[in-house]
Amino acid sequence: MDSYKYRICGEAGAELIIPVHTGTTVWLEQHQKLLGGQSSNPSNQYNGQKGQGHIVKLELKLLADVGLVGFPNAGKSALLWAISRARPKVASYPFTTLQPTLGVVEYSDMWWLTIADLPRLIEGAWANVGMGHRFLRHVERTHFLLFVVDINGFRLSPKHPYCSPTENVMLVNRLTCGVPQGTKMGPLCFLLLINDALTDTPYRWKYVDDCTVGVPVSTKNPDYSPLQAILERLQTWTEESRMTINHNKTVVMHFCTSSVPVPPPQLSVGPHPLQVVRCAKLLGVTVDDQLTWKQHVASTIRSATYRLYMLHRLRSLGTPTDELRGVYLTFILPKLMYASPAWSSSLTQTQQLQLESVQKRACRVILGPAYTTYEEALNTLKLSRLSTRYSEALKKFGRGLLNHPRLRSMLPPDAPRPTHATRHHNKITPLKVPRTDRYRLSAIPTMVRAINQ
Repeated sequence: MDSYKYRICGEAGAELIIPVHTGTTVWLEQHQKLLGGQSSNPSNQYNGQKGQGHIVKLELKLLADVGLVGFPNAGKSALLWAISRARPKVASYPFTTLQPTLGVVEYSDMWWLTIADLPRLIEGAWANVGMGHRFLRHVERTHFLLFVVDINGFRLSPKHPYCSPTENVMLVNRLTCGVPQGTKMGPLCFLLLINDALTDTPYRWKYVDDCTVGVPVSTKNPDYSPLQAILERLQTWTEESRMTINHNKTVVMHFCTSSVPVPPPQLSVGPHPLQVVRCAKLLGVTVDDQLTWKQHVASTIRSATYRLYMLHRLRSLGTPTDELRGVYLTFILPKLMYASPAWSSSLTQTQQLQLESVQKRACRVILGPAYTTYEEALNTLKLSRLSTRYSEALKKFGRGLLNHPRLRSMLPPDAPRPTHATRHHNKITPLKVPRTDRYRLSAIPTMVRAINQ
């Protein structure tokens, strides 16, 4: 059917092109507005329909190679004045710059660099305090940021603490979008922003974004309400910090070595009840509720055995023995040694032999037909037994704790100096005689004995 013949459709409209500046972002709002549609015609009684329309928001973000970020009166405008032809207002009082200023640095080889002075980044700008997002959004469009920091610090007022501009920049980008995963900067930025979680909790162990809390309870009258109160404070803290708890990775483990069973706790984080598990992986180490290392040893052997396949493949391709040894030392042995000071002293003899068999198989693969016995293979490859490596790693970790300013409390205090000459004296105070072998063979008592010996 000819639409124009029956006057259903009108003439096609001309295209409307609206020029905008480079760097403009178009945001589509949820609201709708009538912009046009099929028009009605009284001659054919055709009812027109509303066309599709949207309210769009045009947001101009400053494009620059370098963004100068810092608190007011840090010297950003003075720096831009000195290195470019821009002439921003420079004064000795804060909030001198009221609008973002763009400067161009020209080089003798005809190259040029654009630098943007981003003003009004005060404490709480990420929460839209002050000018907030109005100027903070320009940070996202710069190639890299140059932080201008006053060595004397900055306080907006006496009631505000000293704070770094890094907080504002990283919180507006939600951190995970601005720092690549796996870099050393990621954990440092995370600690900078959220290191205040549950600071008033005595039994708290936190490493970057992994947080473990615990409460000792009596086996006769177990009371889990203090632990539930801690979880409620953690939920409140995450809401205030604009974070969310991954409930799929939040579990409860009930450690109980008593002969009389104690019912496990029923805890929850907000509306989400927490699952009680028998074992869980904490920072790469598998821990079970009976404080044994059976699950961790099995997981370590399984992972290391899977990596032995690389040695088989390299051996079949004619890789020299020295290079195969290097692959074992850098790719397989670290898996067998991971966090060994925490668990190596509590291994049973069977578990030690199982771990040693992995290195034995690696030696057999590396040497091939030249392999005779395990001891000769260790001498040829200049390797040590895993049991020896575990013992040395435990002693090294214990000596490191003695000189650590924050972790020294993990060991007992220094032993008093003897009043008379003795053949041997303890360096730190010995622990009381352990009541169980589980505690006697654990990491801390073993370290104490190794240091005193």
